[in-house]
Amino acid sequence: MDLLPENYKELLLHYIDNWTACHTAPAYLQNLRAQAKGAIQGLSFPTRKMEEWKYTTLDRAIGHQPLPPDPLTGIDPDWLEQYALPGLEATRLVCINGEILYHDPLPKGVRLERLEQWPSHLPEPVPQPHDIFEQIHTALLSSHWVLGVAPGVSVEKPIHCINLIDNRLKNVLCQHGLLMQFGAGAQCNLLETQHCLGKHSALNNSLMQLQLAPNSVVGHVQIQQGHAYQSTVQRTHVYQAGGSTYSNYLFSLSGQIIRNNLHLSLQGEHTEANLYGLYLAKDHTHIDNHTLVDHQVPNCQSNQLYKGVLAGNATGVFNGKIYVRPQAQKTNAYQQNRNLLLSEKATMNTKPQLEIWADDVKCSHGCTIGQLDEGQLFYLQARGIGPEASKAMMVYAFASEIVEKVKNAQVRDYLLGIIANQLNFSID
Repeated sequence: MDLLPENYKELLLHYIDNWTACHTAPAYLQNLRAQAKGAIQGLSFPTRKMEEWKYTTLDRAIGHQPLPPDPLTGIDPDWLEQYALPGLEATRLVCINGEILYHDPLPKGVRLERLEQWPSHLPEPVPQPHDIFEQIHTALLSSHWVLGVAPGVSVEKPIHCINLIDNRLKNVLCQHGLLMQFGAGAQCNLLETQHCLGKHSALNNSLMQLQLAPNSVVGHVQIQQGHAYQSTVQRTHVYQAGGSTYSNYLFSLSGQIIRNNLHLSLQGEHTEANLYGLYLAKDHTHIDNHTLVDHQVPNCQSNQLYKGVLAGNATGVFNGKIYVRPQAQKTNAYQQNRNLLLSEKATMNTKPQLEIWADDVKCSHGCTIGQLDEGQLFYLQARGIGPEASKAMMVYAFASEIVEKVKNAQVRDYLLGIIANQLNFSID
């Protein structure tokens, strides 16, 4: 049952009016804000009656009536070390409540500016017309930040976006967003992490948009770790030109309710997209992954592998769609979703989909939902390994396949450590 407060949208619209009156913006953004507010008035928050939200409800997240937090003007220097990954050499960007308040010196060929200050024209990001969360994101946007890598530049160190939510004083609805542009032949690795500064309820409404020029190569790791009252609605839109390669590694490791929408548009020939996801859920955590790979032109390939481990009363959703347009001949697309249920009360809903309008393609999809193999458990226990340790070893091996796809060794070690800790398993 959906239990959203009846007056929450009214409260939100009232807050938007007060917030926009206090936050000046360029003319183009004022216009987008006004359009977004008008769109919100005609939209409803998602319920299970909507096909795209059939298995997910946000009542626990919005039932606390979160509102946007007050802006911060600076950061605590300790946060730079506290939220950095151990041993990782990276260029750090710190975003608090939607504003980038700090960044390390940027490598040569990397630029970070507000959209209105960007040296070359970029199209204004327009929210999806039927997505109320994208409209809220735009209505409460103080600025469009743009991160760009110049053509031909290979960025050696990862760029680490540390997204912080200030929920120390009250329940909050926080907006995080970034527009990224990669020039022709550019190479870059991105890392996104998110953390709460307090213990109040938090809903992180995140929107990332990436534009890849021809022959650019981008690796993008997203790590989601939250406390029991932190929820996330995240959308990542990727637009790929010919010859580009985009690899996304999504790790949903803890939180209350997590909804991820990953939408890739393959717009040029000989484009490659790789999507790898791992979600670990226990207690009453709910994790919902929606992917859409839109093959618009011939001679492109995409690969998807998502794996989930669910325990306790956790629930999971995977809804993956591969769309092949009539002109997208010679498409090669693969999609697989595999899941382990560690308790009788855990639930998984999976729906891999193919929609193919071309006739000269190689496309496949599949899904599995199962429990640990009793024969393999017996094999381990027969060699002196206890029952719980045997289970932990098997789950760790199942999950580590996705982690091993990540190219950076420090990021891999960090992720493996988190997984081992959740399983009470030693990797020494």
